[in-house]
Amino acid sequence: MCIIQARSKTEAARQKVAQEVQKELRNIQQEAMQRRKAERKKMMEEAEAKLGAEAIRKKEAKDRARQMKKAMPRMKMSRGA
Repeated sequence: MCIIQARSKTEAARQKVAQEVQKELRNIQQEAMQRRKAERKKMMEEAEAKLGAEAIRKKEAKDRARQMKKAMPRMKMSRGA
């Protein structure tokens, strides 16, 4: 009877350790997944910001060109003198 109880105790201890190891592994995997998601989100935000800044620069350049065109003196087209 004692041998059976001792075996069941060691088996229970093994199972408990195995469960703890699995739990730890799941936690590590979850942390890694969260890190990857955060990195991906950060990269997307940076890309969007870069595209937004690029679009703003292009629009400003276009506006400047339009203003310069308006500021230039107008020349009348004359027929040969």
